Order: sequence, then C-alpha cells, then structure tokens
Amino acid sequence: MVSRFVSRLLCGITVAGFAVNLTTGSALADAVEWSNGQIISLGGGNASSINDAGQVAGVRGGEWSNGQVINLGGLPESINNAGQVVGVSSVDGVHQIATEWSNGQVINLGTLPGLTSSEAFGINDVGQVVGQSFNVSPNSVITIATEWSNGQVINLGALPGFTSSEAESINDAGQVVGQSDGSGGRQVATEWSNGQVIDLGGLPGFTMSNAVSINDVGQVVGWSYVGGRQVATEWSNGQVIDLGGLPDFFFSSASSINDAGQVVGTSTVGETGVQVAVEWSNGQIIDLGGEPGFSDSIANSINDAGQVVGEDFFFPSDAIPESSTWAMMLLGFAGLGYAGYRSSGAMRWRPQGSFS
Repeated sequence: MVSRFVSRLLCGITVAGFAVNLTTGSALADAVEWSNGQIISLGGGNASSINDAGQVAGVRGGEWSNGQVINLGGLPESINNAGQVVGVSSVDGVHQIATEWSNGQVINLGTLPGLTSSEAFGINDVGQVVGQSFNVSPNSVITIATEWSNGQVINLGALPGFTSSEAESINDAGQVVGQSDGSGGRQVATEWSNGQVIDLGGLPGFTMSNAVSINDVGQVVGWSYVGGRQVATEWSNGQVIDLGGLPDFFFSSASSINDAGQVVGTSTVGETGVQVAVEWSNGQIIDLGGEPGFSDSIANSINDAGQVVGEDFFFPSDAIPESSTWAMMLLGFAGLGYAGYRSSGAMRWRPQGSFS
C-alpha cells in the first residue's frame, strides 16, 4: 500500500490550509469547530485527532491547545489524554520517520531494522504508539505494522499469506487494529491482540476492508468494500455491522469510535458526489454538515465528550468535481488505505453541554 505521507503528496494536499489540488481544480480548505450548533473557524489546516481535554492534533502540522496553535513541525496524526502527539517528520525530503512530541521534546521513534522510513498513526494513554515501517522503492511500498513500546520497536507482522500491513489505532489494553495487504489488491481488516494476528473480515461479500479505530471496549470501526462501493463498518461483540450512510450514498467510511460507541466518519449524499461528515449514534446517522458555502466535510476523530474534529473543503464553482470524478477519487483514496483524504482543512464539532 502507499503510505499516508506519500498519499498526501500524491493528492497534492497541503497541511497549511493553502489551495488543495485534487486533479479537477483548486480546493480551499478551512479549519473550523462545530460547537452547540455554531461553526467556528480555526484557520486553515488539518485536524486528525482530539483528546478528552479538547486538544487537537494536526492543524498546520501542529496542535491546538487552550486556544493556541502550537507549531510542532512534521505531520501530527494522533494525540492522547496526556497531550503526547505522534505523527511523522521528513528527514531529508525523501525519507520520513515516526515522531513523538512530548513535554517539549521531539523524539525520533526510529524504524524496524533494515527499513528506512516509518510513520506513527496512533498513541494510547499508556504511551504505546503504532504505525508502520517501510522502504520506498520506485515500483512499490512494502509496509510493516509497527509498535513502539517501552523503548522497543516491534514488528507486528501481517495475516498469513499477506505481504504488507499497517497499524492504525491502539487502545489502552494494547489491542491494535489496521490492515493486512496482499497481492492482487487484497486488503483485510486486521487486529493484533495478545500476540495473535486476527482476520476481522468484513461485511458479507466484501473484497477489501480496513480497521481504522478501536476503543477501550474493543469495538472497532472502519470500512468494507462491497458490491462496488465502500461502506462504513463496525466490528463489535463478534458481529460485523453495516453502518450504512446518508440516503442513496455510494461511499461511506467510519474513522473513529469513542468509548460510548459513538462513531464518526464520512458519507456521500446521493449521486451528487458531495461527501459530508457524519456521526452514527444510538442507531441514527447524523449529517454534521459544514461551514456555509463549503462543499464537502469529513470527520476524523471523536473523543469521549462527543467532540469531533475533521476537515472542510470549498471548491470554486469552476472546480467542483462531477459525481463520476468523485467516485473515482474516493475509490482511489480507498485503495491508498483511506489516508489520502485525511489532510486538508480542519474542523471541530462540539455537542450541547460540553465545555467551552
């Protein structure tokens, strides 16, 4: 598979909130917060993760904390409740290394032996980090799911018969989820737990699946590719659940689940190709919307207070993709391991009754 860092570059997406080239034209992006029915602009950038204190990682390659934007450098991906941030930094313009920002320190997490690059995608409250290590070749990128724990760099491996893997998320019990990749485009949601590598499968008839987030209860969300479309999926208590999407959707994906079982992600709206940030809660699919005048929105992360962060896009009228183009783009993103569309503008949603 293609790494998230590389896929960002392939998609021409910046993390500074400047114009985003999505093949069809220039898309403007903005960072905003949704709070008590209001949408508050946070400035351009990317919001990939929010902790229970409301601190957000990702904007402009940095962190929001107590109303301030802290420039961390690199590309932050995840923040835990201790405020530790992990992501990736470029070393020489070619290679990138998994990085942790903690207590004012920038820590090079390193890679598995014999590999030149790495990325960190998730960190739990214990400080365990997961992601991937890889070598970049002209023809392919072979990745290996990696855990950084107690000073060790651990090869998590992949499902039998698969050649690559990526670890996306880790809960406080040390359960890890992600995907295994094989020849012919095979891609299967995978869990690493108690030394076992577990095939999570997908919805009936699936040809690809990916697990993106796991909560402390052990519930997992991600997506399955079924019948020519990508469908948001939850794995819970041994069941594989079709989360669906907005009416007449052709694409949906779940990106995060909190300990209450609330899920966020994105869904297209009918045949328009417009993608909208959504929440699945108590059996309902909620359209979270976006800023006035913005064309598309994506939700990336939800904390236990129900606060959500994500991204917002604005396409000038002469650059709005046709629905068929959106379909090709979205399927392309799926093939890139979900990551390609996770970096643009940034937003935060906040529910009624949460802190300011």
